[in-house]
Amino acid sequence: MKRMLIVVSIIIVIILAIGIITNANASTGFEDPEAAKIISTMEHAYALIDEVAQTGDVSKYTQVFVDTSDFQADTSEKEFVGKVLGTAAAQKIGILTAMQAKGIANGRGQQLLKNAMDKANAENRQISPAELQQLIKDNYGSLPGVKAETNYKLKLTYQKLEIFKDKAIITYDDEQAIQQAILVKIDGQWFISNVKAIHVHF
Repeated sequence: MKRMLIVVSIIIVIILAIGIITNANASTGFEDPEAAKIISTMEHAYALIDEVAQTGDVSKYTQVFVDTSDFQADTSEKEFVGKVLGTAAAQKIGILTAMQAKGIANGRGQQLLKNAMDKANAENRQISPAELQQLIKDNYGSLPGVKAETNYKLKLTYQKLEIFKDKAIITYDDEQAIQQAILVKIDGQWFISNVKAIHVHF
């Protein structure tokens, strides 16, 4: 019994030591010199998301997103990317590829919807359910988004930042949900490698 207690005590000490070492390698505040660069990447990413929603041009996404194993796509996401970008892209999917596929589909969908609405208006009628179903089918099985008629920009409120050398985790509120993003540092620049909602509130 005494020997068991000694073993348990040793294990606890080791766990605590690992925790101390891990924390020592992490910056846990926004005072870190890299914090401004990370926040700049986040702000730039959201600005580009707004831009892509209007234009459908995803070419600038490479400035802020990168494909890594931090992003774990489910089956439906892989199938969607495969339809939009092809099988090869679906096999290496990361957040960059996923965002590109969504942006391309949204841009295509907006044009398809505009064409359908123009045709219906010319015939003094509304879009029929059959036309809407065909539109979804032609748009990789997804319902197209509608261009926003407002210039309102989401405000990001940053809550927590941890930096581990070339990787960072930032928690923030984008007015729709509490989000947690992972960023990686490549050649001195920070890129977003994953984003997940941890509490949706709108």
